[in-house]
Amino acid sequence: MTIVLALGIARPAIAQCDHALKIDTQVVAERDQVALATDFRLDQIAGLANQAGTIYKSAPLGFYTAQVDDKIQVDVDHGAAGSCLPHIQVQLHLQLIRRRIEIGQEVAQTPCLYGAVLEHYRKKAAADEAAFAAYADAVAADLRTTPFAGMAVRDSGFDDATKTAVEHWVKSVIDQRAPPFHAARAAAQRNVDSPAEQHRLAQACSRDA
Repeated sequence: MTIVLALGIARPAIAQCDHALKIDTQVVAERDQVALATDFRLDQIAGLANQAGTIYKSAPLGFYTAQVDDKIQVDVDHGAAGSCLPHIQVQLHLQLIRRRIEIGQEVAQTPCLYGAVLEHYRKKAAADEAAFAAYADAVAADLRTTPFAGMAVRDSGFDDATKTAVEHWVKSVIDQRAPPFHAARAAAQRNVDSPAEQHRLAQACSRDA
């Protein structure tokens, strides 16, 4: 699924050049589909959790994992006419990639438990998607309101130095948003592990479930 957040942060066109760089920014949020696997035994999954420093109240029955990446592309709008400085087109791709739900091999041998555990980790995947979407919205809003520090550029216009400066500006906005995003992402995962959810999993194969 791809979400496009287009923002125009350029100043309105005027009759005479004001020698300010015009930047149009588009944020594209993309997320991979979630792959399902049963490649690990429960003891291996517990070992991976211990290596990662993850603390569970009970032995994990699986895990959900994903990575976040970003790609910045800066181009000149060659269609801009006149002697003014060219418009700069910035496209930021935020990606939620390598998404995977792993369920222990022993769990897969018990259909009633497997179904409940799969639903549990799909909830985690959905929570991660929501946190990622909120992050993309926040980055887009910040790019709209955070001024580019290098607005005063040489009359020669766009060059490698200007491109690098624009990339650093976008990256700085991403870096400022990263800590609260990762905190929100972790909190979303913890919220899925509610007492009610743990009870549902414990009763997955009960006749009274």
